Amino acid sequence: IGGLLFGKLNEYLNWAYGSAHEQVGAKWLQRVVGISLILTWWGFFGYIEDKFQYNPLHPYIFAIPLVGWLMIRNSSRYLTESYSMILEFLGRNTLETYVLQFHLFMCQGVQHIPIVIPGSGSGGLMWLKVANMLFCGAIFLLTSVWARRCTVTTQTTVVELLALFQNQCFSKPNKVENVPDEESAQFLEVEVNEHGEKTGSIEMNCSVEK
Repeated sequence: IGGLLFGKLNEYLNWAYGSAHEQVGAKWLQRVVGISLILTWWGFFGYIEDKFQYNPLHPYIFAIPLVGWLMIRNSSRYLTESYSMILEFLGRNTLETYVLQFHLFMCQGVQHIPIVIPGSGSGGLMWLKVANMLFCGAIFLLTSVWARRCTVTTQTTVVELLALFQNQCFSKPNKVENVPDEESAQFLEVEVNEHGEKTGSIEMNCSVEK
């Protein structure tokens, strides 16, 4: 079924964007349908705040907003080539943020974040909660970036060390053949020495022994 759907999607893309003249009406229809899918998802499921109630439904409905977003993003060349630098920065540290969120940013069964600022608990003031969230998020993000740099440095060091070990232990020394005598005689012409005097030619034997 998926193959048939993507086949039809490929036919639509070739019709809407493959020719020299793009179908303007199709582009706007694609945007309207995309926005409608996102609003439909939000109207029926997006408002659910309880994760235990929403998680069983997620595998069956997550494609609705995803397809809507893809339809909007791919409706013009400008939107396709545009991206968020902040999300691109976060994306380069995805592995570290995913792992460290369970150690730094979440607690109590992955339902809450640490309370660092006094009075920012569940019954505290809203601005204290926001300040606490920003403070914990800053520490979490900076630690993730630092962990990413450590990961890259460690990876580069290990790769270079293994390459050096391989070259030292498994590489075969190159054998250099003797240069024939008639080709080994070379003359070095020294034009002028440091005192400005001309010197004669010096014959050098450049044959290399094994």
